[in-house]
Amino acid sequence: MNFIVYNHQMNFKNYFSLGLITLYNFLFAYKYIAEQTSLGLVFTIVYILLFLGAFYITNRINFRWFNSKVFYYSLLLTCSLMFLLLFRYVKVESLHVDRWSVINVFWEHVFAGKYPYSAQSNMGNYPGPLPVYFLLALPFYFIGEIGIFSITGFLLLALFMRRNLTPHKSAVCLILIILSVPILWEIAVRSTIVVNAVLFILYTSWLLDLDMNKKKNFFLSAIIGGLVLSTRSILVLIFVVYGMYMLRTRLFTFQQLLLWAGMVMFVLVCTILPFMIIYPHAFLKMNPLFVQTEHLLPLWFSFIFIVFAIIAGWYCKNKHNLYFAVGVVYAFFFACYAGFNCFEYGFKQAYFGNVIDLSYGLFGFVFLLFAAFKQSSVIAVNVK
Repeated sequence: MNFIVYNHQMNFKNYFSLGLITLYNFLFAYKYIAEQTSLGLVFTIVYILLFLGAFYITNRINFRWFNSKVFYYSLLLTCSLMFLLLFRYVKVESLHVDRWSVINVFWEHVFAGKYPYSAQSNMGNYPGPLPVYFLLALPFYFIGEIGIFSITGFLLLALFMRRNLTPHKSAVCLILIILSVPILWEIAVRSTIVVNAVLFILYTSWLLDLDMNKKKNFFLSAIIGGLVLSTRSILVLIFVVYGMYMLRTRLFTFQQLLLWAGMVMFVLVCTILPFMIIYPHAFLKMNPLFVQTEHLLPLWFSFIFIVFAIIAGWYCKNKHNLYFAVGVVYAFFFACYAGFNCFEYGFKQAYFGNVIDLSYGLFGFVFLLFAAFKQSSVIAVNVK
């Protein structure tokens, strides 16, 4: 039987990205396994060994069918059907996650003529995402299953990898996505962070492929950028990295960067303006910008993240480096967020007591996953 032995020449960035992905899987798996058994650490180590073993085996040796479109899309379809089946038996009300509920109560308040950002989820939380996020979720609210929104994020991520990586690399990447506990958990609990993270990397990829010398692309990218930013404000870190990269490579002048950034912020304000006009007093008391800043970290942390993003962007010599830089920036954000809460509440309470929302690590996860494969070279040997 014929098969191919692959020798992937991985560099430091590939290994570092894979290391952070593995660490994130460990943190996610250990938390939920340890809640069920006293042997949580043992089972988590076994899981990590299986995860790395799957990467090693599929990354080096595979049969020809492994690279085929039939295998890739069949696996994707099978997983999607299994997720839909899971929704049938796992009731969302029984889960200790409320992002699905936040979407529901937001639109219930809108259609009742009430200020939507004063709504509270089934767990007492206020809506944090910005308006376009809820607009994207509206079709799934009407369908009655927010989980399909989560599956959409999974499918878009898989399609993005297939389009931008070699057939073999994309197949290995899909295996790792399926074996990643954070992705599986996100879908099972109908969370939507993975959709937001995928939206960010899709926009970043599209942005890097544009010829900014064309006025149409310049203005269109800023308009769409403002709309994407109007999902979660944390996207601003990507803009900082991108802006520094464009200056570093002299694709933007400083004046062009200011104009582009100003247009992005103008579009963002336009999406928020209706709530400020219709509900001025309620908006001052509770709004998404307040929830996404003060409820995560003190405001002064934002300056640290922006400085870190500026440095990361300045060291990007080409567009492929930018994915790695963004992944590291978001990993740094997550480390600061987790570390601050551990300091404030103690490790046990912060980690096991749900003070730290581990799902925020997914913003860096998707970029690091892509960076782990994008820049490695491949030497293939046919073996009979």
